[in-house]
Amino acid sequence: MPDGLLFAGDEAKRRANAVRAEWERYRFGAAVVESKRWRRPLDRRSGRPDERTAPSSQILRYLRRVDDLTHGALRWGVLTNGAEWRLYYAGAQSVSEQFFEIDLATSSRPSPRNTGRRSTISAASSTAATPPPACRPATAACSTRRGSRCWAASGSATT
Repeated sequence: MPDGLLFAGDEAKRRANAVRAEWERYRFGAAVVESKRWRRPLDRRSGRPDERTAPSSQILRYLRRVDDLTHGALRWGVLTNGAEWRLYYAGAQSVSEQFFEIDLATSSRPSPRNTGRRSTISAASSTAATPPPACRPATAACSTRRGSRCWAASGSATT
């Protein structure tokens, strides 16, 4: 069971809380949330006896389950260890390898060109091991196990 369920507004939360069966509440949610201890590795087991699975595998299981329970109505998941925050989308071409990630512990201040702008993120494949110099000032990247992408203010991926 995920640690949390985010709602798009007060009305959705009110309707979810009116449902008796806990599993039925997911149909009113916007995203499931899984939180881990500060800096816990997200892509591998930590070695601690009480941390036997990788958190990334856990959020993927939750996404598959709530996708089934809600008949595709809830397809977003958030995974965090406090420093790193990931946004997963169940409809991605490769859910396990394509997610939006920001590391709040190491991010620099946002550049003025990205502040206050709203952008749409499009998925484009990238095999670059590191982002190009023009992209490095960005504070967020869409990560894959094959590399990273930075997002320009226009919302298009730069590789």
